Amino acid sequence: MAKKSISQHYDQTGFRFSIMVLAILALVALYVTTPSNSGGFYDASSTGRSNLVGQAAAPKSAAVQATAPLAYICSDGTYSNKCSYNKPSFCSTTGGLVNNCIKCGCPASKVCTTAGTCVASSPLQLKTYIEDDLDYNVETVRYTQQGSRFRNTVLDFTSNSGPKQVTKDTYPALALPNNGLIYSASGLSVTENQNIYLFAYSHYDTTAKVVQGQYTKTGYEVVFTTPLPLCLDLINSVETCPTSKLLKNSKIKIWFLGSSWYVIDYTLSPINGSNMSNGITSLTLSREDGKILLLQNAVEISGSKNWKSNIASSFNGNSVSIWKLQVYNDIDQTYKTPITQNLNAGEGINIIKGLPGYKFNFLGIEAVDFDNLQFSILKSYALTNGSNVSGGPITGNFLYIVSGKSNAFQFPGRSVPDVYVLLESTTPSVQNGAVFYLDASGNAATAGTMRGQVPFHYSPNEFSVLYIDATYVNSSGNSSGSLPGALISIPELTEENNGTNATFAKNYHLNLLYDPLLDQFVNTLGSTTVDKIGYELGLRPSCGGSIACHNLATQETGFRTMRGTVFNSISPTSASISYPTTIVHALYSVVYGGDDIAWPNTGGNIK
Repeated sequence: MAKKSISQHYDQTGFRFSIMVLAILALVALYVTTPSNSGGFYDASSTGRSNLVGQAAAPKSAAVQATAPLAYICSDGTYSNKCSYNKPSFCSTTGGLVNNCIKCGCPASKVCTTAGTCVASSPLQLKTYIEDDLDYNVETVRYTQQGSRFRNTVLDFTSNSGPKQVTKDTYPALALPNNGLIYSASGLSVTENQNIYLFAYSHYDTTAKVVQGQYTKTGYEVVFTTPLPLCLDLINSVETCPTSKLLKNSKIKIWFLGSSWYVIDYTLSPINGSNMSNGITSLTLSREDGKILLLQNAVEISGSKNWKSNIASSFNGNSVSIWKLQVYNDIDQTYKTPITQNLNAGEGINIIKGLPGYKFNFLGIEAVDFDNLQFSILKSYALTNGSNVSGGPITGNFLYIVSGKSNAFQFPGRSVPDVYVLLESTTPSVQNGAVFYLDASGNAATAGTMRGQVPFHYSPNEFSVLYIDATYVNSSGNSSGSLPGALISIPELTEENNGTNATFAKNYHLNLLYDPLLDQFVNTLGSTTVDKIGYELGLRPSCGGSIACHNLATQETGFRTMRGTVFNSISPTSASISYPTTIVHALYSVVYGGDDIAWPNTGGNIK
């Protein structure tokens, strides 16, 4: 084999040596450009990863060193002075991750505290009566006027009419950091508050056979107690404002729907015949994460599905200023097909869709204690005389009322769970409507109450006077009355602080009808059909002696009254209701939703 020349040998050896050196340099470069878990430096004048340099490395030239200060990268890959995707973490200028939700926001369902940490948001619970509006009235006042309902315009954003206004005083999650102070300098102090507006009508729907939150609507606004000027130098208008004093160049943050935003641009409407501005027609907002939100008067917010914005302007000094920012939805908030404003238990409305914000939920009706009242017809029944009843047995058709409570019917010296009311007497000395209970020996004792009236003690502090009007001409002709049937009414209190006893004359009551010729419960006299119950308010003087004038057989089984009483069942000889011992309320809640957007939970995401 021919020997290679020295030059040839050097070329091949040198080439191999060069390759080895380059490989080693590449490994070194890879090591120094990979940030460690404890953080690293980067060239702060650049935004690309290719400019990362090692933790201990210096800039390559004096020019770079002079113009590009070194900054840190935090352990999750976030640049210093930037928000991490792991809210509320913020990468400090020294390379450490700290909690700063004021800058970076909070994860879903958490709210920001003044300390910069995020805490779980406790929901605000609201309630109404059944057949009552959730509106500006206090919860103990029943009000169902159509005029109070949250209509379609922003004119309904008022606290003394229409919807219920929820403020930071009633819902702490609406409180803003620094007590809402967003700017204080040069004699100008601007504080911000946020409010939620809610409306619902709690109604038993006879088709769905459940209580629903109907006509549900929501709205949201932020209010600047001192209008936030577009020019922070109040002696100037927006048109003459120094560039450095423009709000869009100020880096002032405002809070909107649970996140903090910068105002980066706006459009103004000119005064006719003048180059001066009259009001704000649009605002462009930007978050720390670079997300942009465009608000325009009466225009749908992009991606929000029917939610619109309203910008209320005013003047502060000579500058056009932001007074209120409002969002509302005048088309469809429940997103059901077909469109409906009804919410069933467990359903809710996001304020607003696709953005961080709040949620309005209908929870259903509250759980309370019920007493089961059973009404039965006892035909040709006989009660054995007791010590306070003279003569032989008392016979006839009775209405037998049984409660689930052992002391529901209270008489001198004895409380019992059941009573007997004579509907058709075959004992000449005893009139229809007489009330009896059984004494300790099991014999009949007169109740000593007015004829046809039975006090029903469903709770220690309240009672209802059950009313049985049996003064009619029965099949035996043994009556002084003239009504053709018996009206059996169960009164109820429907508002708090409205007395301690319910009566037929002044309160709402359920109605059962007894036909003495058929000896059974009926929908209408003369017909054996029975499947409904009636419900009405108070005495009807215009009815005179006509039972048909009363509200009878209008509600099917399952019906729930204004108190929350449930009509369970009815047959020719029995009927059952569940009577609540306290008034049943419909329940709603408001909860802060945090950010609706799910950020990727991976390191190295840099904003």
